Amino acid sequence: MKKDTFDDIGKMPLEGLIDAGQLEIGQKVVFRYMTEAGKKEIFEGSLQKNGITVDGHLYSISYSAVYCMKKAGDQRAINGWLAWQTEDGRYLAEVYQQFRDKKPPSIHSKSYSEKYYQYPSRRDVVFIFGAGASYADGAPLQEDILPRILETNNKELCDSLIHRVIKEFLADNFKWNKDAGYYPTLEEVFGFIDYFIQKGESLNQKYSLGLIIEIKEALIKLTHYIISFTTSSTSRVYQLFWEAIYKYNKNISTIVLNYDTYLEDAFSHMFPRNIYLDYCLRLANYDYSEDIDDKNWWVNPREPILSLSTAEPVSIKIIKIHGSLNWKYCNCCNQVLLTPLDKKFDMGIGDTTGKSQTEDDIHSGLVGLRCSRDGNEFQTLLVPPSHMKNLSHPVNSQLFIESSEEIRRAKKVVFIGYSLRPIDVHVKAILKKSLKPDTEIMVVDTNTSEEFRFRYQGLSNNIRFIPYSFEDFVHDEALLKEILL
Repeated sequence: MKKDTFDDIGKMPLEGLIDAGQLEIGQKVVFRYMTEAGKKEIFEGSLQKNGITVDGHLYSISYSAVYCMKKAGDQRAINGWLAWQTEDGRYLAEVYQQFRDKKPPSIHSKSYSEKYYQYPSRRDVVFIFGAGASYADGAPLQEDILPRILETNNKELCDSLIHRVIKEFLADNFKWNKDAGYYPTLEEVFGFIDYFIQKGESLNQKYSLGLIIEIKEALIKLTHYIISFTTSSTSRVYQLFWEAIYKYNKNISTIVLNYDTYLEDAFSHMFPRNIYLDYCLRLANYDYSEDIDDKNWWVNPREPILSLSTAEPVSIKIIKIHGSLNWKYCNCCNQVLLTPLDKKFDMGIGDTTGKSQTEDDIHSGLVGLRCSRDGNEFQTLLVPPSHMKNLSHPVNSQLFIESSEEIRRAKKVVFIGYSLRPIDVHVKAILKKSLKPDTEIMVVDTNTSEEFRFRYQGLSNNIRFIPYSFEDFVHDEALLKEILL
């Protein structure tokens, strides 16, 4: 029996349609494809809650289409929602939009064509997200990360080489007291490490310059692991945010200052609507080569996008200037690989020998995953919290430029869950040089202290403070409409 609404917005789109009775498990779907050589191909699949079964194997909606295209001899990424049709000729994207958005049945698209999306010259709203936006969903605040590293009860992590090396380094150079609740800050630790790296000096006989560099990368990876470990679920709050964007105004962009992936993980309900995330980077995922696992091929929103006549493409920028858990960087081919389903690094978990380590042993134990193109070790792409930040990385530089341009073009800038800490002088510099006097600024945060407000008032006189949490914000329909329209 068909229902009128989804039971839970938190469900993945296909699961929601099946649970609502709009589609059925085992239902036949068809992919009609014209190859680059001009040959017509027809592929069949059957629907499941988490994908489409083709040739006896279950794949995601989009990868099932890519799989079929490869069988036909072509290599490219495609949004499977705009490829697969029901037997009565409806594309899955049309099924989703007509039901989810309560649109009346219309003439179904007969085929798809390639279309460009051109960004407007002015941005209506730029949202700037801080760690406070994700806190309600379990993402740790910065001051919680080192305590979690030092006091973890995760046996596999505690027994791993990387954790033992970092804990020993911290014990040799810092003090903490669990009972008193005192721990060194990440800023303090990374600042200490960066001092020796920037001076080109060793700390002592035990900690050579080379080892300190390795320890920094190891600490970044451990920070990466801790955040990823605590942020594995999908955020309903961010999904409500995206629903509001779709409903009221898609001419927005986002600047994200935290590492977690809640914002993009919650984007799944936008893909059936032919809406894409633009990371403002030339990702390795856009190459569609044998070097990249075809499950990691990604639609490039800055090139023509296969689209139905009933679904014009839209791209929304997500600019993560401090890096992201789902990025891996190769400093040999200088590309970023987006790994949306794999946010963790190989931490050497399982190494429980307990043997003393030489420097060479430690170095070999701290390496991780490698690039399939050139065998070079992947690096994290996180900017650690330090007063001595190295912001010269080409990826960071590109994203800083992109951020400045978005802020410069914005009619409104809305901060959510961001404290504008004194350590983030680079963020303040971008804002001060890019904000125009008439740009409306809104700060959504539960912090109402005078010190907090003074920090923001140093940016502009045109500021409105909204004492809401992010969750309060996305549930206030009137406020959302006011800001977005």
